[in-house]
Amino acid sequence: MESILLSIFFIFHLWLFLTKITVISGFALEPERFQNYNLAQA
Repeated sequence: MESILLSIFFIFHLWLFLTKITVISGFALEPERFQNYNLAQA
């Protein structure tokens, strides 16, 4: 049981880490599109 929770925890943190990298790199490469996306989300 604990191993399942640990694996979920690990995968969740890995996903957050990858998402953060994707957002940062996307912001660095295409700041204009990123700003438009933020405006559309708001």
